[in-house]
Order: sequence, then C-alpha cells, then structure tokens
Amino acid sequence: MTALLARAALVAALFGCSAAGDAGPEETTPAQPDLVLTPAPGTDVGTLERVAARWSAATGLDVAVAATGGVLVTYVPIATMFETVEVCGVTHSRADAGPLDITISSAPPAGKCRDSEQVLVHEVGHALCDALSGDPGMCHSKHGIMASPSYALGIDESSLAAVCAYAPCTVMVPE
Repeated sequence: MTALLARAALVAALFGCSAAGDAGPEETTPAQPDLVLTPAPGTDVGTLERVAARWSAATGLDVAVAATGGVLVTYVPIATMFETVEVCGVTHSRADAGPLDITISSAPPAGKCRDSEQVLVHEVGHALCDALSGDPGMCHSKHGIMASPSYALGIDESSLAAVCAYAPCTVMVPE
C-alpha cells in the first residue's frame, strides 16, 4: 500500500497535482493593463502600439492596445476643444462628464501641429494621468513632450515628472 501511495505521489507531482486529487496549481487571472488604448475604425494600430510601448518603457506601466474596452483614440481632420478651439489633439477626461477619449487632428493647418504620432504621445500622457489617478490634472510640464505647445520628440525627464505625479509609475526612464 505504501508503494502504491508513493507511486501515486510521483505521478501526481509529474502532472502538477497532489495525491489527494487536487486539480493542480490554481489558475490565476492575468493582470489587467494599467491603460488600454482602443483604436476607432480607420486608426493605425501600429502607431498606437508604438506609443503604448514608449509609455510602458518610460513609466513601467502596462499600456496596451485592444479592440474594445479602452480609451477610444480617434483621428479627425481638425480636432476641437470646447467645440470651437482648433487643436492638434485633445484628451477628454472623466471630469468632462463623459468617457475618457483622445482625438487627434489628422489634417491640421500647415505648420500648426507637430507630427501626429508625437501629438498622440502627448495625449496619452494626459490619459495616463486621468485614468490612473482619477484626477483630471493637466499634466503639462515646462518643457518636453508634455509641454504645451511642444515640439519635443521624446518622453523626457520633465514630462515623466509631470505624468508620474498623477500616475503610479514604477520607473521613470526618459527616451
């Protein structure tokens, strides 16, 4: 009988369960991303994935792209704020009495806006502040990608300090 129990324990160990008949290690629910970006129809998913990866590397936060359930990212010819002010991009926060979303100008007047991917990097910084802290803080810095206006190309120390003052960053690694 002892030999039989020892064999059962060995088989159970090989297959990841106990001799008592447990089903094995508990299944865990995968961790949810800190921020999900959801592309509106026609939005370039590759651009969203690059921007998500940049913010993840710079902050240690999990910024992901998914087809549904996240911050909706939409490109329109001219984005507006307060319905009349033309802007390069805008993040409507939860404080605006609606869902968190990002709108980027795809055809702004010549010379008005920097590269639309850089505008998206700036707006995702705002979304990180709002979505993770519940505080609609502006998250603008004096210079860098989170300055307004900004022509910076990378996520810099000043911009990280502004965003991480609201979002629970685990690292601050400028590009």
